[in-house]
Amino acid sequence: MHSWRKVTEKIILKLNLENRMQIIKETKIANNMILLSFMVAILVGCCTAIFPNLTTLFFGISIFSILILLVPETAIALLLTSSYPYYWLLENIYGFNPEKSRNITAIYLVSLTILYFFSFSIIKRDFKFKIGFRNRIDVPTTSFYLLTSIIFINWLIFTFNLPTAKQRIVYFVLLCLFPFITMTKVKLNNIEKIMRIFNILLLLFLFLSFVYYIINKRNFVRFTPIEGYFNAISVALLCAFLIIISTIKALFRKGKRLLYFVYLIPISLLSSIIMFATGSRGPMIALVLAMIMIFSIYILKTLKNKEFNIIILMVIVMLFLIFIFLYPLFSFRNVTGVYERYRNFISNPIKEGESRLDRYKFAVKEMQENVKVLTFGIGLGNFEIMYSGKEAITGPHNYILDAAVELGIIGAIAAIIFIFSVLIKGLNIVMTIEDNNLLIQIMQIIGIFLVSFYFSMISGTIVTHASLYISAGGIIGLKSYIRDKHER
Repeated sequence: MHSWRKVTEKIILKLNLENRMQIIKETKIANNMILLSFMVAILVGCCTAIFPNLTTLFFGISIFSILILLVPETAIALLLTSSYPYYWLLENIYGFNPEKSRNITAIYLVSLTILYFFSFSIIKRDFKFKIGFRNRIDVPTTSFYLLTSIIFINWLIFTFNLPTAKQRIVYFVLLCLFPFITMTKVKLNNIEKIMRIFNILLLLFLFLSFVYYIINKRNFVRFTPIEGYFNAISVALLCAFLIIISTIKALFRKGKRLLYFVYLIPISLLSSIIMFATGSRGPMIALVLAMIMIFSIYILKTLKNKEFNIIILMVIVMLFLIFIFLYPLFSFRNVTGVYERYRNFISNPIKEGESRLDRYKFAVKEMQENVKVLTFGIGLGNFEIMYSGKEAITGPHNYILDAAVELGIIGAIAAIIFIFSVLIKGLNIVMTIEDNNLLIQIMQIIGIFLVSFYFSMISGTIVTHASLYISAGGIIGLKSYIRDKHER
């Protein structure tokens, strides 16, 4: 009897040891892959210094090759945004010829789709890299880095006049490398203390922005960032992020709620003044819709029927999308400040509304009249070429419509699946999680995602919304963390 007990203990000890060794091995693999990605990034930097004309090609192929193996869940985002080898081919070989670029777009999308499913299959069956990553996730730290980085990145990219190639490289690193790095554990001793410092810095940033605007009102420029000037649209979007983050913290906090609402007042006041002064309507509309969603989530969180609540929230999302698609009917051009723009719109609403509505009509007309466009799109970046005789516009200013007209039905389906799958994942987390601190962290990332998504339906193209993809990467990673935590 005694010998059998010893044998059993030895077997258990051996199994525990093997399990530990497996975790250590997987963690080492994860760390090695991170190191490898940075080494390749350095190598790419050297190559681009030697061959500057191939910068985009080097960066696109190398970073995508690594990240498709590390984080397959972000591949849909890559499918829609990693257009750098493609852009290089167009610029250097085909010269943005719409007909030829359409064919390249089709080959490009199909290739990335096949690579996505192939890499996903490999990782899930054999290497299981994700186990090593998930065991090392620190949610408060991760969300802290996501929020600070989104704010800093949006401020940095749109404040300075970056050349096109460099801007694409920056975006690629953000959209591919950043979600992976932020999903790994970074040790911090006291995240609450750091968050308090972060809150103070936010207030300081807003106050300085407000003072800067009062002194240099003409330095807020819409549409094109000029060196030394602020892009008014991004400043307004940044203020929308700050308001939504602060509101969520005050709304979902169980203790010291009054203190957080007091903190929310100066944040909201300064942000609102700056947003209003910039004259950018898109971030304002996105913020209002996102705030309604946040309050709806807060109310429905108290109800018990999780599935029913998610259905209600998705219905609200669809209603907002209908509103956004009708938005061009009420569109109007920039003058200076929101008040002047409203006054200009009232004086001549038809003239002011036709620009964006024309873009919608052109996109739909192209798909209706040409089977090739419906199937493969007109090619990434070709909207402004095909939209001849009009303003130089990069797209129809609607995320899904832009994906449909430039990438065809494949791109449109990928865009819709990506957005709604991430949104459902996020809502599912919120409706099931009980930990209040964890709920606040997750809600802040979802808040950023909602503002970014609604804004993407009003402005920009599928490759210009960094915060949308970064926050989506955070939601995907957190969903995996929650699932694994319950399984263990």
